[in-house]
Amino acid sequence: MPDIVRALGLAQRATDRLPGTPTSPSHPLAGSIQSMLALKLSNADLECAAAYVTPYKSSSNEPIKTSADGAEVVFMALISLQSQHVALLKKLWDDPKPDEHAGTYMEAYTDIGAKANDVQKTLPAATILATYAIIEADPVSGKMSRFVLTAPQRDEILKALVDTFGASIQKGMQVGQKYTEVSAAALYKFLDDKRWKTRSSEGNPG
Repeated sequence: MPDIVRALGLAQRATDRLPGTPTSPSHPLAGSIQSMLALKLSNADLECAAAYVTPYKSSSNEPIKTSADGAEVVFMALISLQSQHVALLKKLWDDPKPDEHAGTYMEAYTDIGAKANDVQKTLPAATILATYAIIEADPVSGKMSRFVLTAPQRDEILKALVDTFGASIQKGMQVGQKYTEVSAAALYKFLDDKRWKTRSSEGNPG
């Protein structure tokens, strides 16, 4: 579980790099250079995020394997799309008559954005599957009703989620959140559910 939190944190940093990219109509070249840099740095973060989940693709636990596959697909697809964005910026500045092809460039940029949005929507589902990694059968009842985590371990993960994504995720999934925040909020609400027992508490809730 700590690895998926780290992966989500890196993906969050990757997305945070992009909205703040400054653009200035009076200095379009400078804006494009900064956009390229932001996209490349974002891709580096996404590559690190993928590295955290890739080892779990060989898990014998099918939900965990599926979760890792899904998360890696999201990260690698975003890297590919952002690389296409960089290539388009380069093509734009190499074009001797960019104004004549403005419509083509605009359509290409919006297509990349739409595809990225579709890809991002699948990350929360992949993240939720990762929760199977922390569930085990209660030794008394035999039911899958407790975490493999001790109470301090659970609290440490909850703190890491809040430290990385902010206190708003404690309210659960909300409209307007980034895909990484939605994923983190889903994890937080699951881990914070006192109906689940912890190893340290044995037969008592959370």
